Amino acid sequence: MASGAPVAAFAGTTAADAAGTGEATAVAAQQQQQCKSRRAIPQTLAHARLTAMIEARTQVAQLVACPSDVNPMCWQYEHLRLIVRQLNELVLLLSDQCNSTTCPQMKATEQWLFLCAAHRTPRECCAMDYSLHTMDNATSLLCNTKSFPSRNSIGESSAKHFQSIARRLYRIFAHANFHHNEIFNQYEETTQLCARFTQLCQHYNLMDQSMYIITHPQNG
Repeated sequence: MASGAPVAAFAGTTAADAAGTGEATAVAAQQQQQCKSRRAIPQTLAHARLTAMIEARTQVAQLVACPSDVNPMCWQYEHLRLIVRQLNELVLLLSDQCNSTTCPQMKATEQWLFLCAAHRTPRECCAMDYSLHTMDNATSLLCNTKSFPSRNSIGESSAKHFQSIARRLYRIFAHANFHHNEIFNQYEETTQLCARFTQLCQHYNLMDQSMYIITHPQNG
């Protein structure tokens, strides 16, 4: 590992190691069902408002700004839930060329190397496994009723998890941008997912400014 390279540390439910990219589809599909099965409750105001704005292709800057009648913590929570769900799509696209042979380490450029903490002792994972583990942990945490007892009222003790989730999800975007740029740009052009995620993090101070290493996410 390069000197000074940041190390990932995600405190959450440990995911079983993915055997390879062939499991990406099954893992992603499982993740998309987890919140539905664990949190089968009526749609919240924040979720309804956010999904409607996304479907209307609202400009990113307006999309991240919390409506006056919605709790800001709930707004961030629903954003993160939807971002994790959509990020599965990008990871599936990456799985054709991102595997243990082509990307044996989770890197973003040659300067940033991340260890995966979905193990008893944080260790290196190939980029695909790291991505799957991170999304699995994020899904498990966001759907955990102990960490988030209610989607309609989220307090500071629950919201403290947002920063760690955001940092780790950002690394997936960064790897895609620097190591699979063509796929990243094609997906970003149609979804603006990284632009939305980046502006969400900046708007609510979910990451330190020095952590933003993608210099040109699509804007809209």
